Amino acid sequence: MNKGFTLIELLVVVLIIGILAAIALPQYTKAVERSRMSEAAQRLGDMATAAQIHYMQKGEFPAESDYKTATDVTFGTLNTASFTIGADGGTLTAGRINGQYVGSTLTLQIATDGEITKTCNGAGTKGAEFCAMAESAGYK
Repeated sequence: MNKGFTLIELLVVVLIIGILAAIALPQYTKAVERSRMSEAAQRLGDMATAAQIHYMQKGEFPAESDYKTATDVTFGTLNTASFTIGADGGTLTAGRINGQYVGSTLTLQIATDGEITKTCNGAGTKGAEFCAMAESAGYK
């Protein structure tokens, strides 16, 4: 009597593993994306807080060049795309640099009165999904 598995049994196991992988991989990708979104939102919030502290201490927002050198980092697949800082407040934006959400952005408007306004701009056909993910990560 031979000990071992038949070809049919091995094919059934491979088929089951394939089905499980097909179900699990999209969920894993979404979880990773949500994690990266959460990190980007947190870092944008930290930058806004730092700008407010600087404003309270010195009566002006930091120079644009200070933001670019201090925050030239990548948040997963989001990176800091633009900084517009002026006497009346500023805007910090993290934009999607690749993947299915390319062109989508998270933006913080910082006012001199301390108010921070968060907006999400989802670009392309996946834009609504991008903003929904940002909201679920606590961005809005």
